[in-house]
Parts: sequence; structure tokens; C-alpha cells
Amino acid sequence: MALLNALNHAPPVADPGGWTVYIQTHFLGGRRHFRNWEVADIGLLVIFRDRGKVLRIKVGLLQSKRLYPIEQKQLPDLREKFEIGFGTLLHVPEAYQVLAGGRNFNFTKNSQYAALSKNSEQEKSLLEYSQSSGIPVYYLLYNPAEIPWSATVPATKLGAYPEPKVGCRVVPAPVLSQKLTSVSNVHPSFGDLTQLGKPFVGEHKAGWRLEHFVADLLLPCKEGYVVTGETDQVLERLFYRRSGPIAAAVALTIEAPDGVEFELPELPAPAGE
Repeated sequence: MALLNALNHAPPVADPGGWTVYIQTHFLGGRRHFRNWEVADIGLLVIFRDRGKVLRIKVGLLQSKRLYPIEQKQLPDLREKFEIGFGTLLHVPEAYQVLAGGRNFNFTKNSQYAALSKNSEQEKSLLEYSQSSGIPVYYLLYNPAEIPWSATVPATKLGAYPEPKVGCRVVPAPVLSQKLTSVSNVHPSFGDLTQLGKPFVGEHKAGWRLEHFVADLLLPCKEGYVVTGETDQVLERLFYRRSGPIAAAVALTIEAPDGVEFELPELPAPAGE
């Protein structure tokens, strides 16, 4: 929701050359996802247009997982009470005491993505959907700006937020699934993600930076699914039905100006050719 909210405030932008970038956000989730999960949290839809004519449509799916602090096991499990609904705002004194009492949260290379489990039903369903639909699914991993990182809640002092050295990272689901088979823990740690190897090296250690994934991999057609037409059945099931396997969508439209020939990157040849 934080990512959608930030993008929702971005207006259409046209540079001096006349190129227009239009960002739209949509929240699709509903009761179907109550106490459940989706194949992906966010669907990325990229549309290339040349004076109104659609030239190409790209799709990528992101399944979001966050890094948990090392103190996670020390927190009381109030899940069942929160599943009741808004009534818990008044009837869960334990939750209020935890918040008001103040806590320190620390993130290190040993911190784990606790909602990402080896051989889980979600992992299997995610890979099966990707194989059957042809649409690649990526994990969007939420991390602090830096690791190690510590924070105190409630905050008594707010300093300037540092330039992210870690932040949001993107890893293809098959790559992370393969890594899970080699780690000793049920849940992968941040340290495990730094050992992915090529192409996740240098500044992309522990996963591609989100902006690199969108601007340098998805837009140039190096990653993602290329739709074969505006009425593609996979696209229709994904974005136009409320029973689709995503909770939210971001549509990015790039429009060419008059007098400019829109040259798109060539698509890689199908496997076996």
C-alpha cells in the first residue's frame, strides 16, 4: 500500500521532447483474500503507445515479503484477535500495551523473511501459476534502508532518512525457490540473499534494486511477459476479473510524441530457436 500510495501521487510527466509517462494505480483486493494470500500482491503493466496505437504490452508480477526484526519471536501472537476486525481497536489491551510500552527493533544479516517458507503451499502455487500462465513472478523484498538497522517504537526522535543502500529488492521466484533448497533454515535470511551469485552482484547483491528492475530490465524487455495482443486471455484473467491472482495493479503508459519513431527493443527468440 505504501508503494501504491507513493505512485498514486505521481502526475503524468511530459519531458521537453514530448514523451509522456502516465502512471495509474488500482487496488483490486476484496473479501476473497480475507485470511488468504494471492499469487502476487502487485501486477505491473507497461504499455508502449505511438500516438494512440498500442505497440507492446509487458507484464510482471510482484509477491511482497518483508524482512522481520530479530525480536520477532519475542512479540505476543495476537493474530486470532486481530482477525476479528475493527472491534479489536477497543478490545485488545495486550496489543496497546505492546505499542505504548516501547520496543527496540533490530535488523541484521541474520534477520529472516518469516512469511517466506521453504516448501510452503504459497511457494508451490506461485511457481505453478508462473509455469502455466507463462507470466514470471518475482519476489519484492522489503528491507530497511541499511543493514544493520535499528529503530525504537514509539519514536522519540526523528532524524533524516538515509539514502537507501538496501531498500526494496526484486528476485525471480524460481531463483529464490532454488536458493531455499540450499539454506538450512525454513525461512531465508538477508544473509542468505546476499549469496545468490550472478547476476546479483555489486549493488544488486541480495536482489535487483526495484528501480533497476523496472527501468533497466522490465522496460527494455529483458524481464517480464510480453502480451501477444490487447485481448490476450492471460492478460484478461489477470487484470480484468476480480478473481484474478493479484491484489493491486500499477499501469505505466509511455506515449511517443509526434515526429518521433518509437523503436522498441527486439524480443528474445523463443527457447529452442
